[in-house]
Amino acid sequence: MIIKKDKSIIQNYFEDNSGVRGSNADFVAVAETEDDIPSFLSEMSKANTPVTIAGALTGNTASGLAFGGAVLSLEKLNQIGEIEKINDNNAVITVQAGAKTNDIKLKACSAGWMYPPDPTEKNASIGGNISTNASGGRGFKFGATRDYVKALKVVFSDGSISFVERGKYFADGNGAITFKALT
Repeated sequence: MIIKKDKSIIQNYFEDNSGVRGSNADFVAVAETEDDIPSFLSEMSKANTPVTIAGALTGNTASGLAFGGAVLSLEKLNQIGEIEKINDNNAVITVQAGAKTNDIKLKACSAGWMYPPDPTEKNASIGGNISTNASGGRGFKFGATRDYVKALKVVFSDGSISFVERGKYFADGNGAITFKALT
């Protein structure tokens, strides 16, 4: 984990395309591996420190901007796995949250596949696309990002981790969802 505190160095983490001003944080933590995240979130939770997750900061809604606390940047979690063919019409690829959507599309194309969601911002990260259900112009024909997500590895604020597969978890009558923690 890289910790950045110098305000002149971390200023770029307080701006996105929304034009919202006044974003700030005490520090920025840049995760170098997925293993950095659970302990960091657990520590911040115990210290009652708010954490804002930041990816590519290309959004228009200020959702990646912090207003106090800490920023957890996923920019270095940008690995794109190999494409695994399921059948003639379908394939899967495992990517990290910080992978650029455009890089995923290029990898799919180079292997003869197409990643249909086409968000306007080419430098957006897939984590941001998933969190906003981005679609772009192709969404009318092919659907939005959520239609192409089979599973997510989720790290909760207490540091616990779950592997959430589509169609496996549903809210109960009170709207609560219980996830099975990975051991």
